[in-house]
Amino acid sequence: QITLHEYLMYGTICFFFGVSFYSSELLIRTNFNQEWKLKNIVAELRNAKLDLENSMQKQKTFFSSMSHEMRNPLNALLGAVDILMDSPSVANDPQLEDLMLSAQTSGETLLNLIGNI
Repeated sequence: QITLHEYLMYGTICFFFGVSFYSSELLIRTNFNQEWKLKNIVAELRNAKLDLENSMQKQKTFFSSMSHEMRNPLNALLGAVDILMDSPSVANDPQLEDLMLSAQTSGETLLNLIGNI
């Protein structure tokens, strides 16, 4: 026969084990949910990194292509200005010489800007 004291002790032990079991289960569920959320965040970060790398490569390709497309005509203009600077008609006209120097300086500045992109 179980005494009242033994019954209360048994009930207390069962209560604590029940709380402990519930707490453990809750902790396991919480850890699982946090681990699942962390895995999702890591996956999202990986995808964002890949998207960023892809965008950066496209940007690099675009700027490389545009730089090439802008340099060629600019170099042609600078070459024409250089030829004109050596002509006697420019050498005899100070206003035209200033205009050619301005065009040459502006073209070289643009060429440097394009090179720094």
